[in-house]
Amino acid sequence: MTREVVYVDSAEEQLAYLVSRFGPQGTWQVREQRLTTTESGAAAERAELATSLGDVTVEFRDATPVTVSFTEELRETERTRILDDIMEVAVTFAAENPPHHPGSLPRFPIPEQHYPGSVGVPLPVLAVDDIGRRGLFAPPRMAVVSWTTREPVGVREFPGFDPEHWPPPRLSDWPAPGAARLTPEQLEATIKRFSACWSRVIDAWLEHRDTRSDVLTSDVRESLRLRAILDPETMAPIYRRMNPRFDDWLSAVGRAS
Repeated sequence: MTREVVYVDSAEEQLAYLVSRFGPQGTWQVREQRLTTTESGAAAERAELATSLGDVTVEFRDATPVTVSFTEELRETERTRILDDIMEVAVTFAAENPPHHPGSLPRFPIPEQHYPGSVGVPLPVLAVDDIGRRGLFAPPRMAVVSWTTREPVGVREFPGFDPEHWPPPRLSDWPAPGAARLTPEQLEATIKRFSACWSRVIDAWLEHRDTRSDVLTSDVRESLRLRAILDPETMAPIYRRMNPRFDDWLSAVGRAS
């Protein structure tokens, strides 16, 4: 039987992981669920599942240890919704500060190089090209949002954008191929799970946290895997351009044993 160790912050993230990993509810079954203790003495929750991938044991451990269990009241800030909040602030602020490009679609935040404690949100454009193809075009603008207060900091042209050459380069079809293959329930769960993992990764970067943490290594690997599903691969160099040091750090943490 396959055994997986998964770090989560809430019951909502726990369910998001299960649906993202094994498919919509009803396509897998929990055979047994019990509390256990890890090698270090920490509490964990172990579930034995019957899935389309075979029998799997999943051990859920606290990503951020707290005094409540997975089934009790969620934290004041639910991590599965953090990215939605940030991206909504970014696109609203950009629309209020023209020039605004119709079809602007906020993508995932990256720690900002020039504004400590803030993240940059790229705003690529969702549009239809001259031959009728719906696609995602490179971001002409980006918004900067405070990670801690969720307040907008500013909006500016994306590095390298040339307004004399419009439209910007077409990145890919939309939705991204990986996301297009998911059911609506699985897509929603994948976004929630990514939000939780990615928010912990950004926390670690902004707090200069130890890169040897098992939780951080797991979150980085899971985040990059899920981002590759939710975004076209052509977004990767855009994220790198926003903060090369952060991108290098992700690679280093992800390679940690």
